[in-house]
Amino acid sequence: MTTTLTRAQLQQYFATNCKPTQSNFTDLIYGMLNQTDDGIVKSAGNPLGIGAAGDATTSQKVLNLYANLSDANPAWTLQLNPRSNQNDSTTAHSGFSISDATGTSRLFIDASSYNVGIGTNTPQAKLDINGGANVRKSLTVGTTLTVGAGLNVGAGLTVIGQGSTTTSVYIGQDSFTPSNIGTNSVICFAQATSDEQNAGKIIYDPNWCPGALTLVGMGQSGSRAIALYDNVTIENTLTISNNYNTANPALTVSGSASVNSLTISGQTVYPKIVVIPNNHFMNDSELNQNEVGYKWSIDISSYNFTTIHAAFVTFQGFSLWDKYIVNGNHSMSTSDIPQTAYVKITDHTPTTVCGVSYCSCSGGSEWNDSVMFTLVVIGI
Repeated sequence: MTTTLTRAQLQQYFATNCKPTQSNFTDLIYGMLNQTDDGIVKSAGNPLGIGAAGDATTSQKVLNLYANLSDANPAWTLQLNPRSNQNDSTTAHSGFSISDATGTSRLFIDASSYNVGIGTNTPQAKLDINGGANVRKSLTVGTTLTVGAGLNVGAGLTVIGQGSTTTSVYIGQDSFTPSNIGTNSVICFAQATSDEQNAGKIIYDPNWCPGALTLVGMGQSGSRAIALYDNVTIENTLTISNNYNTANPALTVSGSASVNSLTISGQTVYPKIVVIPNNHFMNDSELNQNEVGYKWSIDISSYNFTTIHAAFVTFQGFSLWDKYIVNGNHSMSTSDIPQTAYVKITDHTPTTVCGVSYCSCSGGSEWNDSVMFTLVVIGI
């Protein structure tokens, strides 16, 4: 039983010459705090003590905090035995709880383990958060970081020691859903708008590179880049492969690299050297003394070059009488004296080599003079 009378109202019943009634004394008694009935103790030399309402079978509420006493429910409640399900006493756990108006624990310290729970009254670690966590600046983890759903970091994340992650850790301002990576163990950095979907990821055991921790550089497939600066030491084996969407794998190291074993796999490319001897070309009616256009053209398409790195000719001989030097006319001539003979390349493609050649003599009739040479082509 309590009284709703104020102190001023009670005081007037006990003024001088007033005769208080039994009900006045009853109101006075119930207007006071009682150690046994109200569970509030203040003994000399000790702080204020408040006893919880109920026993271990209840939620043991200690203090209700109201924004206004006329409110139907308190804004916050301190409990010593909060329940995760208010209708099930078996979900109660002993500890210190700050609960909301419904009795749901929002901040809890376990009485036996001293684990702290946010949004849970069964914390499984020193800090157990039931929900998302937003870290505005740096987060440093001394041993293990285990993420069950998602970790979004706005500034920086430092992880030291061993640990595991069952989903993605996003570092940077933007986060995105990993796709086509074949795993849930991935660290994703903020991508540039021109990057393809897997760029900027560190992935454990992806399906396109099984059994490996994979770093995917920035950019588009085929031109993504990872730069390693200064000293790089490989203790065991370094394998460079073009198995994932790149035709031209490359390793670029700025500084020095110490490698015990280096294996490079993928497409092996060998240079081609093609030698085509005994090419005979006669002056014909076009003497081509000014090297206009080309005099001869040799088809090299059957050698399947993709790139020509070098092409040159070596001079074999000349004739004043016939195109075919080996089987030509060798009858002696007393009127023709050789003057100039040369051959050179003017242009080349992966399928054709073009050039000019010329042989002159003193007789002036040079249409049947010829040059013989060997063509050498180097490429891939």
